[in-house]
Amino acid sequence: MALAKGPFSDRSVSVRLSWIMAGLAVAILLAGGLWLCPQGACRIPALDVATASAVGHGLPPVSATLLAGLTWLGSLAVLLPLSLATVFMRPQWPWPRRLFVPAALGAAALLAHLAKLGFERPRPLLENLVPLPPDASYPSAHAMQITAFALALLWSSAARPPPLAWVTAGAFVAVVGFSRVALNVHFATDVLFGTVAAVCLTCALRGWLVKPERRP
Repeated sequence: MALAKGPFSDRSVSVRLSWIMAGLAVAILLAGGLWLCPQGACRIPALDVATASAVGHGLPPVSATLLAGLTWLGSLAVLLPLSLATVFMRPQWPWPRRLFVPAALGAAALLAHLAKLGFERPRPLLENLVPLPPDASYPSAHAMQITAFALALLWSSAARPPPLAWVTAGAFVAVVGFSRVALNVHFATDVLFGTVAAVCLTCALRGWLVKPERRP
């Protein structure tokens, strides 16, 4: 039986929830930015100080080199070609679903850089183990991009992802987020707010682009 039509059909509810999740993604970044940079004067809360002290100092050279390589997993240089490749992996899918992964990645990157321009939080003033990017610290674009890419890849199929797929995706997100803090290019709050916002944003795009399955 086809999906019911009307204001309470599955599709209608999905679209409405998507707008809520999109608004929540923006609200999370705004709330985090206003908390971290009230009246334009950015501060470093205790969480960032404690995290930087715990993971951002004294890394062995081998660990620093490994993390410097792994952190690229969250960059557009790596994720953009991969996301574009997914467009052609399932030619039988409708175009909105085929565009889900690159759309999620692009939306996360755009929202991250708009927030950076809005708050201009300085990067950590610590010993930087890799060259500092020229843009602002908040939020972490790498964290947002890998989160959006991984979730969209899991959710692009109508089938339920197996537990191993969730564990693998979570590991990639965690490794990239950890690397940004451990390499002293981001504060922990840059990663945390960015990751949560990216989850909400990807949920929104899923509702817009991936139609629910028809019920028998």
